[in-house]
Amino acid sequence: MRGDVLVAANQMQSMNMGSGINNGSDFINDLYRAYQDAEMMYTASRSSRIRAAMFPETEAGPSSSITSRSTIVEQMAVPTRLLKTAVVDLLSFEGTSDISALPVPDLIDLISDRDEAVVARAVQRVYLISKEDRSIVSYPALIDALIKVCKSDNINVKRDAIGALSHISEYPQGRMQIFRFWWSGRVDPNAVLSIRCSCSICSNYSS
Repeated sequence: MRGDVLVAANQMQSMNMGSGINNGSDFINDLYRAYQDAEMMYTASRSSRIRAAMFPETEAGPSSSITSRSTIVEQMAVPTRLLKTAVVDLLSFEGTSDISALPVPDLIDLISDRDEAVVARAVQRVYLISKEDRSIVSYPALIDALIKVCKSDNINVKRDAIGALSHISEYPQGRMQIFRFWWSGRVDPNAVLSIRCSCSICSNYSS
């Protein structure tokens, strides 16, 4: 690119000498403008190549001024893109995996999730909360969700759900909530007591 500028400068000088024009100031100004134009084109081309290599999804399409050949910048950008994807995936995973700080209403939603692993973690968190926080009995929807997952085939889910209901039933308000669900007919009267499970902890809770 800069070599082209020098060639253009030599051509301009030859033309000036051939025509008898010896105005050095005009020649310098023309040369400076030619250099600026070439520098701007080079900078724009370089910026476009870097942007296209690192963030290809933002490019509308290939530019006619940019060659399609692989460059060093493009090769170096591959690890950068992979790192960016890994960081985004990690942030997304952390945002959904840590449920220790979630409020009870969010845990209720997770208990109804289709993913059994999510349900198991949510029920386990509710079980831990039920051992320390008696305010958990003020959430009828939570009790309803726990009663439903008591029929789960997952032993861990079943154990934690029954354990949480057992802790909730230790409080008068909790017993009242459980009784209301039973009285409304929405729950089998023996839904919890008749659960068959090989886990001895479940048997202790349900007896």
